[in-house]
Amino acid sequence: MRAILGTFLLILFSSSAFSYPTYDGCQGCHGKFEEGTYISKKDGSNWGKNLMDAHEAFVSGKCNACHKSDSKGEVFLNFSIDSVFTMSCMGCHGRVEDINNSCSSAAGGMEVNCGSGVGLRRHHEAKVGTGTCNSCHSSNPTPVGENVAPFNYGKTGITIVDSCDADGTESKYGATGLDNDGDVLTDGSDPDCQVVSNTPPTQPGNLSASAITVNSATVSWGASTDADGDTISYLVEYRRNGDVAWTDGGSTNSTNRPLSGLDSGQFYDVRVTPMDATDDGTARTALNLFQTVVAGEIIFGNGFE
Repeated sequence: MRAILGTFLLILFSSSAFSYPTYDGCQGCHGKFEEGTYISKKDGSNWGKNLMDAHEAFVSGKCNACHKSDSKGEVFLNFSIDSVFTMSCMGCHGRVEDINNSCSSAAGGMEVNCGSGVGLRRHHEAKVGTGTCNSCHSSNPTPVGENVAPFNYGKTGITIVDSCDADGTESKYGATGLDNDGDVLTDGSDPDCQVVSNTPPTQPGNLSASAITVNSATVSWGASTDADGDTISYLVEYRRNGDVAWTDGGSTNSTNRPLSGLDSGQFYDVRVTPMDATDDGTARTALNLFQTVVAGEIIFGNGFE
């Protein structure tokens, strides 16, 4: 544990889901973990020892209470390998500004294994300014999106599930939830989390058939419309009348589709479903739409629906 406190991950987030993966700005305010006698930034008291010695005393020399891997491995803000002090920095510091104020205490009143980390975030933003993530981070890259859930959301022991807070698991740490992506917009106020409604395309017009042969036909229909202006495609399916299963006849952006490989002298049902890449519209079905050629005779059925 005598290594300098290394790379931190920002509260509850990993590099795969957060745009500020490394927490490397601690020394600017607090100094190096192993050097000097620490003067509290909170009340100005002299600790008489450095941060490393003080933390060792706080956790009774249990190095694994802070480290993610071994006693000299990296330190993450919300994870450690100790079986009791399982949240590293969050275990002691995360509760202080927590909204629910329900952290449990260990012997001697030391607060452990509780808090979401929102306490640390609020405290540091109060000191350096809301949204000024680059005050503590070496770079300020483009956020990946509030709707990208951090790696540990929904896992055992993590009560936050929805990064956009649709289930209220983030807002218990503050009325507006958490700013997961560092762009100063939280949850529902962030466009990343705003669901864009979609109107499905309208039902196609009546179906008809043409160019009928012994084993093929071309089906046509009236065009659908889309209130959102989305591009419409059509899925065409067919079956012999009386069969249960439909055969996929392919999709098209036009309002007609040739069918082939049909059986001679059979009546066919056709179903056309409009799609706009988000939702399917109501299908149009025609029963007994056409009969394939038998001995040179073309027979059309009816039974539109």
